[in-house]
Amino acid sequence: MDESGQFILYAQWTDNSASGGSSGGSSGGSSGSTTTETTTNPDGSTTTKETTTNPDGSTTTKETTTNPDGSKTETTTTINQDGSSVQTETTTSADGKKSTETTTTEKAVNGSTTTTKVESVVTDPDGKITKTEKTTVENTDGSSTLVQNVVVTDASGSVVKTTETTSTTDKSGTTKTTTTTTEASGKSTTETSTIKSDGSGSTVISEKNEKGKVTDISTASLDTKGQKKEEAQYKTSGKNNVKITNLDTKGNTAKVPDVIKDTDGKSYKVTEITEGALRGNTNVTNAKIGKNVSKVESKAFDGASKLKTLTFKGDLKSIKSNALNGCKNLKTVKVANKGDIKLIKKVLKKSLGAKAAKKVVVKVA
Repeated sequence: MDESGQFILYAQWTDNSASGGSSGGSSGGSSGSTTTETTTNPDGSTTTKETTTNPDGSTTTKETTTNPDGSKTETTTTINQDGSSVQTETTTSADGKKSTETTTTEKAVNGSTTTTKVESVVTDPDGKITKTEKTTVENTDGSSTLVQNVVVTDASGSVVKTTETTSTTDKSGTTKTTTTTTEASGKSTTETSTIKSDGSGSTVISEKNEKGKVTDISTASLDTKGQKKEEAQYKTSGKNNVKITNLDTKGNTAKVPDVIKDTDGKSYKVTEITEGALRGNTNVTNAKIGKNVSKVESKAFDGASKLKTLTFKGDLKSIKSNALNGCKNLKTVKVANKGDIKLIKKVLKKSLGAKAAKKVVVKVA
C-alpha cells in the first residue's frame, strides 16, 4: 500500500525466447522486457499498467482502468525512437457506449514540421457512429494548419451529417477557420472566422437550403476578449439582395452596411430593414443606414430610446409610419435628397406625435 491508500502490485519479466527459454510467463517473439503494475484505487476501480520495451527500441504502454460499475478505459501508447507515436484509447461505459480514439504523431525528417493525425470513432448503443479524422501540421516558425472531417452515420450506415473544418494560423498569430456542416437533406451551414493574436476578429455564417441556395447570413465582430461587439442577421430577398432582420451592437453607433458578403465571397446589397430589426438598442445614439436601403418596415427602430442622430445614405422608397416608435430623444434625421424630407416628417409625426416631431431637424446630409 502506498501513501494514498492504494494497493500496488509490480511484476516484471524479460522475454528470452530468442535463446530458447522464457521467464515470468512471457513467450514467443524476440528479445524485450515488460513491467506490469496493478493498482487498486480508493474509489474501487482497478488500474493495470503494462510497459514493454520492444526489440526495435520503441516503448509500448498499455493501461486499463476498470470501474466498479463495469465501465472501462483502455489506453495503448507506442513511442518510437524517432519521436513518432501511436496512441489508441478505447472507453466502454456501463451502458455499452463505446468510444475509440487513435492518435498518430509524425515528425518531419528535418525536424521543422510536426504532423499529428487523430482518428476517433464513437459508437453509441443505438448504432450511431461518429468518426473524426484530424490532421494538424505545426511549423517551427509558429504557423500551422488543421484539417478535420467528421462523419456521422446511423445504424444502417447511412450518412446523417458531415462536418469539414480547415484552419490556418500564420506567423503573426492570425487564425482563419472555415467549418461546413451538411445534413442528409442537403441543407448546410458554413462559418468562417478570422481571429487575430489579440483575440479580436470577425465571423460570417451562411445557411443554404437543399438546392444549395443561400437563405440566411449572420455577421459578427469580436473584441479582444472574444466577445461580440456587434452582430447582425440577414435574409436573402431576390437574386443579390438581403434584408437585415436583426442588429445588436454594444457601442453607441449602429451601422447598416451598403453590402455584405456570404462565406463564399458573394456580395449582396442590403435593401431593407425589417420590423424590429434595431429594436432594443437602448445604448445607440447614432445610426447610419447604408445607401442601398430603400425600404424600412414597422417599428424598425422601436425602443432605440437614446437615438439622437439618424442618417439615411440612400433614397427611401418606403418607410412605415411607425418605424421610429420609441425614439423619444431623436434630434436630427439626415436624408440623401430633398424628396425624402417630407416623407420623414410624416413618419416622425406618426411615430412621436406632432409636438415632438416638430423638434426634430430633418435635412439633406
